[in-house]
Amino acid sequence: MKKVLDTMGEPCPYPFLLTVNELCNMQDGDILETKGDCPQTADKIISAAKKYGIEILEMNITGTDWDFVLKVKHTDILENICCKLCFS
Repeated sequence: MKKVLDTMGEPCPYPFLLTVNELCNMQDGDILETKGDCPQTADKIISAAKKYGIEILEMNITGTDWDFVLKVKHTDILENICCKLCFS
């Protein structure tokens, strides 16, 4: 399944939290395309992907706008953050 999450215009930290929420509610192998314009979120998504074992299939950053295509892989670390955020 592929889902698109558009967080354009949302202030930080909402784009990051919304992205993590979507990842928590998706299945292994699903694809999430998330886009926004909060520059701090792009850095957070890159570091979170590495930490949580989420594969970045595509990454486009232009100025403050960003667009990531992520492949979901649930790990103990991702499940732990999902539980802590109480989104899933």
